[in-house]
Amino acid sequence: MPVNPRAAVEQSLRDANVYDPVLLTMQEGMNISREVGVHFGGTNMPAQSLVHHRYGAAHAVVLFAAGLRSQSHCEKYAKEFMDALKDSEGDVRLVVALQSADFQHDMEEAQLRVIAFDGGLTASEMQAYVMQRMVSYEGPGSTTLYRHLVMEYASFDAKLAERLCEMDSNLLLSLPQSLDAMLSEELLRWSKKEWVLGTLTTVSSEIHPMYEWYVARHSGPDATYFNKKSLERYWRACVKALIPWLEERRSRVISTLHGPLMKLANSHGQIKKMIGRKELLVKVDGLEFNDIAFFCNNAPSFIPSALSQLQRQAVEVSKLAKKARDEIAHLRAPDPALISALIAEMDSFVANANSIEGNNLQRLNKGQV
Repeated sequence: MPVNPRAAVEQSLRDANVYDPVLLTMQEGMNISREVGVHFGGTNMPAQSLVHHRYGAAHAVVLFAAGLRSQSHCEKYAKEFMDALKDSEGDVRLVVALQSADFQHDMEEAQLRVIAFDGGLTASEMQAYVMQRMVSYEGPGSTTLYRHLVMEYASFDAKLAERLCEMDSNLLLSLPQSLDAMLSEELLRWSKKEWVLGTLTTVSSEIHPMYEWYVARHSGPDATYFNKKSLERYWRACVKALIPWLEERRSRVISTLHGPLMKLANSHGQIKKMIGRKELLVKVDGLEFNDIAFFCNNAPSFIPSALSQLQRQAVEVSKLAKKARDEIAHLRAPDPALISALIAEMDSFVANANSIEGNNLQRLNKGQV
């Protein structure tokens, strides 16, 4: 159901020139015919009678269910109303929520109109929703990985997104294994792909993440496949959050190592690097994290012990970045421990670099440099 169905229904009826509808919230054990009849002369008003009733003005009865039993009673009343519509000349609308797989799309025929709603969000809608909900919740460190993990593992399900937004940061980094607790809450629901259960949506062909994880956690012919699909969500989050984050900081790392790297360059300021068996010459600022890691092990003149503390930290960051990017390049999510170590080291490096630059600028302004 929408977040505020009563307000939505009332506004829709006003738009249809129905200004004084009968709004009934059906509690468990209440008799719908009797409750409706109170508003039509005090007699019982079964659905077969309501459908033929002539009120004389635009009018409507709206039923809200307060529980599962009352929901089934409201649905039964509505279906009896629909069955009697064919020969009806009444003027009273009946509005009720039906939980039925028979009506998955908006439709209108004769005297019946269906407005289908399953709450599913498109990828762009989920992104906007999560960005709004987590506007002040970044991390880990200076990354947006938490947000992207929520987007990927919520898929089209806004309620699941809410649960993930409230999840502890360590549990977010431990996805999808940390879905086990939610899985156990509604095992029967997550074991099925059904529109009325919210594990299918009309806005996307995506498989619901909880159904995906349910199959992955239970032995069967599809377990391996769905385990792989669930892990791919983590990989996609890393691609979207970590790859641009690393690229934004790459030039900072390379510039910190510019002096030592220039010792490896030729007279044109180019450095030889290998891509497979192919030899390339690139400018220093075109080097990647994996190049730094390679030079540490294979270039005799690139000696970490001769580097400054900040330069050594740039080397360590490069080694961690290489490991993470290698995993991502092979369509695997890096281990959470590696991700945490990389982010912590990179943020520390940037903070130290900023501090040194700030001190140098102050000295320059004072004429000390």
